[in-house]
Amino acid sequence: MRPSIASFLLVVLFMGLGACSPSDEDIATLVPTVSGSVGGGDSVSEESPRTDSAPSDRVPPTWTPMPTAEPPPPPPTRAPDETYVVQPGDTLAELATQFGVDLQQLASTNNIQNIDIIEVGQVLIIPR
Repeated sequence: MRPSIASFLLVVLFMGLGACSPSDEDIATLVPTVSGSVGGGDSVSEESPRTDSAPSDRVPPTWTPMPTAEPPPPPPTRAPDETYVVQPGDTLAELATQFGVDLQQLASTNNIQNIDIIEVGQVLIIPR
């Protein structure tokens, strides 16, 4: 054969292979097979499991926001302690009864060592 005929045949051969090649759509649907002999020479051909899907079957991943828990309510605010200025004739026991607090708690809140001694003008903290 002369080189020009060989070149011509080669071009025709490649053109023929190009016309027979599968399209992109065919490639997406091709399923590979596994062939081989089992035991005494029996030929086996079975489908391999697909590990991918066609582009049209792919679903993009989605993000689903998780519901957020509402923040806990703030702790109940404690009413500020009240103050009282001792008047002439007041006793600590009477003031505890008047404000509805325990006598010992009233004394300890105000650092009073002797519950029988309070002074006129002294500012007492009345605990809540």
